[in-house]
Amino acid sequence: MQDVKTVKRGLYLKRLDRFLEQTKWALNSQKLYYKQMIYKVESIIDILEKFLQSVKQHQKYIQSASIFIPQCNSQLIKLNQFIKEIYKRYYEIEADLFEYECTYNTFHSQQFQYKTKTFECIVTNHCNEEIITKKYEFDLPDIPVSLQTLTDFPLTKDYLLSNPNDLIKHQIEKQINEYFEPQLNFVKIISTSRYIVGDQANHTVKMIEFDRSQNPEIIRSCGNLIDNHIACDIAICHDKYYSADKGSNTISYYDSNLKRTLDFGGFGSESGKFNEPTSIEIKKNRLFVCDSLNHRIQQFDLQGRYEKSITENTLYPSCVRMNYKDQLLIVDEWKSNVIIIDAKTGKEVDVLGNKKEEDKFLRPTHLACFNDEVYVSDTGNGRILQFKNNQYSGQLKLKDIGIDGNPLGIDAFEGEIAFTVVGNNQVFFIKISCFETK
Repeated sequence: MQDVKTVKRGLYLKRLDRFLEQTKWALNSQKLYYKQMIYKVESIIDILEKFLQSVKQHQKYIQSASIFIPQCNSQLIKLNQFIKEIYKRYYEIEADLFEYECTYNTFHSQQFQYKTKTFECIVTNHCNEEIITKKYEFDLPDIPVSLQTLTDFPLTKDYLLSNPNDLIKHQIEKQINEYFEPQLNFVKIISTSRYIVGDQANHTVKMIEFDRSQNPEIIRSCGNLIDNHIACDIAICHDKYYSADKGSNTISYYDSNLKRTLDFGGFGSESGKFNEPTSIEIKKNRLFVCDSLNHRIQQFDLQGRYEKSITENTLYPSCVRMNYKDQLLIVDEWKSNVIIIDAKTGKEVDVLGNKKEEDKFLRPTHLACFNDEVYVSDTGNGRILQFKNNQYSGQLKLKDIGIDGNPLGIDAFEGEIAFTVVGNNQVFFIKISCFETK
């Protein structure tokens, strides 16, 4: 005999989610393999080029130099061609990951868009499920789905926006020399008419100039796909920009024209070295860097000289900021919390969130400080949480303002919040007054 059960679309979501997680795991494994291969081949090329240069300088003392040098040049050409093929495959994998993420986001948006509709599920004794729609026919989206299929929801009376100007959206278009649609991982506001974003898909940092009545314009850009720099965050001091680059495991300096002038750091676990730096903060002429896979915060002076490390109970610190009390706020993505640390002693003084059901985090990634307020991208829950004086005071669910996706990079400036969305090429600006207070 068959039992008839009513199930929500979450049944489909779980199946697709499981499939996508398996696919992403496989693609990420390939990506790691090719990244390691790129590192090894580039190391071989570097050694061979240095050796060849040395041979050329002393070729009059080496009898076989006339034969050896052309052979080395030939091998270098082959190696460079080989590494181009590796890079090509590496970026194809990144594109596949991006497409699958878009597929999931598209499906998830349909979940919310039709959240009142249900399905009948007929379950047989052999646990074979046959899905029958009550009123509406529903199909899974094709895989892959391009970014252009993602659409905004129409606003309804249930949403929090009372004025169309409360939410402003900027779309950063792909440039002629770029291969991928931009994926913005952070935003840093410079002024009321200018901001900087990181494009992790194209390995670039872009400076944007805008007017509220006009489309944003890219006025400067730095980086390219061949470049291994992947900026995850940026800080500003004396008209200079400092970025945390997880691709090269360095801190990079940029001048006022957004040209990279200097790097320091490099891969390692010793003091002054990094393993995936993801965030940077500058206060009181000091640099604070999230050295994520070394599970610590490192402190430097503005010339990049190492001073000390803070390793207070962090697993994967993904963002660091200093508040008006000169305390460090650190997002620990893997522990799903935000800890507050005394910058002088390195001791924990408080923890944001996870005190009540309404302020529990799921994979938070970034935060922004504005006066006595803190705004946290609660990425896993698809919302931004607001705290005042270290106490939960409100939240903004992206789906409630017509945005499909999960918040990522975030910054605060003069009564507004700017944020990016995972796997998206848009920057959103929203009034702080739109936050739903408790």
